[in-house]
Amino acid sequence: MAEVKRTNDEWAALLAEQQASGQTQAAWCAAHGINYHTMIDRARRLRKQEKGPAPASVTAGKTEWVEIRAAERPKPVASIAQVHIEFGVYRLTADITCPPAALAALCRELARPC
Repeated sequence: MAEVKRTNDEWAALLAEQQASGQTQAAWCAAHGINYHTMIDRARRLRKQEKGPAPASVTAGKTEWVEIRAAERPKPVASIAQVHIEFGVYRLTADITCPPAALAALCRELARPC
């Protein structure tokens, strides 16, 4: 069977028709006598063309560096209410809003033998 040569516009129209049909690409191609793999290839090529050429820095194999700066963190406000715990050789300072269960769990872990 002779291969039918289609333009990109014709392929775009066929792809749009297939998508509008609600059928899968394989079923639509079989019903219309179009090679499924050719249609997949043409869809990929059309998507690639729509994206346009890659930036020169990518195609030339060059790497472009971009400076990234960390946002400044706000300075912590001194907490008025703090809990100071001395547990063996450990000294802990926690904000009073720290959940007591978390502090208790930490103390239990510190009390375990190594």
